[in-house]
Amino acid sequence: MAWPRVELLLSHAAASGALVQALCDTDGARRLGVPPLRGLVVAATGNGTLHRELEAALHHAQSRGVRVLIATRCAEGGLRAGHSASMGEGLGFATTDLSPVKARLSLMLELLDEH
Repeated sequence: MAWPRVELLLSHAAASGALVQALCDTDGARRLGVPPLRGLVVAATGNGTLHRELEAALHHAQSRGVRVLIATRCAEGGLRAGHSASMGEGLGFATTDLSPVKARLSLMLELLDEH
């Protein structure tokens, strides 16, 4: 059985949703010979803050069945579940206290168990 495709992204100043859109392109994936995207792990800034354009693209990806998991790229501190420090409201994404790299592997294993 093949590993589910889970990609790792970084939220940063002036981040756009273009990379998320490209990763979700099933026709592009087929042309490249890679499986369709099943999950995205986002290395967010402090407390899980996401750039608003990236956040919108992640919501779109999630609506297409892609699992989105938010992790912090900060060495210390954690995330408040479903919370955006900049917006003060829930984002609707799952969060983890694992590092982004560990979170990616964890999500891959979770998705593998679903099949």
